[in-house]
Amino acid sequence: MTDILPTILPRAGGVIHYIVSGRNHAPALVLLHPLAASLASWDLQLAEFERFFRVIRLDLRGHGLSKFDDGPAQSCSLQDLALDALAVLDALHIERAHWCGLSMGGLAALQVALMAPRRVLRLVVAHTAASVLPFATDRVLADRESPVREIAVRDAELAGRLGEVQAPTLVIAGAHDPVIPIERAEELADGIAGADLVVLDAAHRSHLEQAEDFTRTVVDFLRD
Repeated sequence: MTDILPTILPRAGGVIHYIVSGRNHAPALVLLHPLAASLASWDLQLAEFERFFRVIRLDLRGHGLSKFDDGPAQSCSLQDLALDALAVLDALHIERAHWCGLSMGGLAALQVALMAPRRVLRLVVAHTAASVLPFATDRVLADRESPVREIAVRDAELAGRLGEVQAPTLVIAGAHDPVIPIERAEELADGIAGADLVVLDAAHRSHLEQAEDFTRTVVDFLRD
């Protein structure tokens, strides 16, 4: 097992905070958290994920301990989030990894799969749509004022490129999700060749609401 290594990676205008844990020589698994959260989002999954993977969790820019100046934050895009995550892998000398992202993190993981397909072994996207409508963003943002969070989600429009995703993909949806209705998850799964869809008895945070089922679903898919 690796030691838990909190690390700060310098980026233009700020820093990205990430933590590596789990098995040294196992396949790498990158975890990308939802909007208005942090790498602590994965606490309920961590012990099981560490049994099988070298786990890399990071705070997406504008979240947790990943701090950026106002300038870069104002111009933050989905591509910026993907490039930050790829920079963490580069710093760790990891060429390929599994990717698991939820909500905004799912969009960032999709962006990685489109920008750098050779860096993706398998892809899990949960509570995510290929494009996010303003009303959905507003529901999640509720009383939060960070421009980096708003821009990162509202510029997301990947629907026309889903056919380019090459990695085996699992889409996880919540049967009661008010932010990403199940029809949007179905559209996402239908757009990615060979993608599987699993619907859990949850709203928009199945990794918390149905933690055991979520964790087992992800591990089973990645180890299949």
